[in-house]
Parts: sequence; C-alpha cells; structure tokens
Amino acid sequence: MIRKSFIAAFVTFMCVGSVSIAGALLTTEAKVLEGQVKDVQETFLTVTHESADGMGVHEIEFQVNEDTLLEDMASLENLQEGDRVAVQYQEEDEKNIAVQITKIDLEEVEVDQSAALLK
Repeated sequence: MIRKSFIAAFVTFMCVGSVSIAGALLTTEAKVLEGQVKDVQETFLTVTHESADGMGVHEIEFQVNEDTLLEDMASLENLQEGDRVAVQYQEEDEKNIAVQITKIDLEEVEVDQSAALLK
C-alpha cells in the first residue's frame, strides 16, 4: 500500500514538474535578427539593422555567453565591423541573450540571388 502511494506521488510529481519546465521553455521564445556588426567584444555583440517599418537604422546589443552557438566561425574574433550576421536570441530580464550567431557570407548570397534571376 505504501509502495503504491509512493509510486502515485512520484508519477504526479514528474507530470507536474514536466509541465512546469515545458511552460518555462515556452515563455522564452527565440527571435531572429539580421544585420551588420557594429561592435564585437568578448561578452557582447552590437548589430545595426534597418527597421521593418522603414523608420531608420537601429542598434541592438546582444549578450554572448558560453552557451551561445557560433555558426560558420570558430570564435567571435572572426567577426569584424560591417560583417553581416543573423542572431537568434531570447529576451530575458530586458536583455537580449544571443542563442546562436551565424555569419552570412555575402558572396554566397549574391550567387544565390543571381541564380534566382536566371530561373
């Protein structure tokens, strides 16, 4: 009897715990921003981008940590001012935390656009 009660309590705890964790993960939705590198430091990256409404250029600072994934580069040292990047990030405590940073190769983009025009 005690064993059945323990198992029932354990299963209930696991279900409630799983729902709580899933809810926490869903509240921190990732966003993506594409723009040009303005400044890069060890713990942050500043990117400029043109607003979707055409109201000008904005700067956004992203915090970078050991969990940030770097795509198409070995380290942040591979980024220079003017490079194009796509930053996947989450807003946490009014800060933009970089989840993944991808360097965009402009030569590949130009080739892709040229190929699309030929079709």
